[in-house]
Amino acid sequence: MLEVVSSGADDPRGRAVGRTVAFHDVTDREARRQRLEVLNRVLRHNLRNEMTVVMGYADVLAESLPDEEARLARKIESRSEALADLGEKARALESMMQSASDAATTVSLGDVVDEIVADVVSPDVDSEVEVEIDIPPHLTLETNVRVLKTVLGTVVENAVEHNDDPSPWVRVSARAATADGGDVASEGVVVEVRDDGPGIPDHELAVVDDGEETPLSHGSGLGLWIVQWGSRWLGADVSFETERDSGTTVRFRF
Repeated sequence: MLEVVSSGADDPRGRAVGRTVAFHDVTDREARRQRLEVLNRVLRHNLRNEMTVVMGYADVLAESLPDEEARLARKIESRSEALADLGEKARALESMMQSASDAATTVSLGDVVDEIVADVVSPDVDSEVEVEIDIPPHLTLETNVRVLKTVLGTVVENAVEHNDDPSPWVRVSARAATADGGDVASEGVVVEVRDDGPGIPDHELAVVDDGEETPLSHGSGLGLWIVQWGSRWLGADVSFETERDSGTTVRFRF
């Protein structure tokens, strides 16, 4: 498969004297794109559907079996939910990639975070989740809003899902800031997401920092990759401060 690029050719006086035509072999690129599309479809659709069936059967078993067997059925249900969540993360990643070229718009950061929290924290299911929001009402950001929602939403969602405490706590804050931390809007915006969870394992962060996965060094999901890639598309610096059993702070500087 060839990609053709044509352009004009001028002489030193700027007069058109002809055209150049370049041919690029994009067979490998297109084959890779097709493979990614198929993998995304499988993760996004098939995996979710099949895991929903498994979760349903596991729930029925857990309700009807004795205590020990019921405990095992609940483990099956829990791991199935984790696999289904992986499919949702793949869908979010695909959507983010498709919207990465969207034009930047000016948005209210507080409104964006309110929408994210409403999506992640359901009043019916997650009534014990405590989310604090500390964002000045007039703080705005010129950015790709769909990528921003995906990145911040992934961080908030992970903070809730990976916390074994029955009442997890998350705090989302933002401020206008200068390079030395002062409050001057023209110098950028800093957004922080804090939680009181178990902390991100060192090996998970190391894989993202290294920029590649190997059979012996790999992460357990797509969340951190979404945060890393999305931040890069947004032109934001991202950092992680985490300690075992004392929570994590994810900091973005736009």
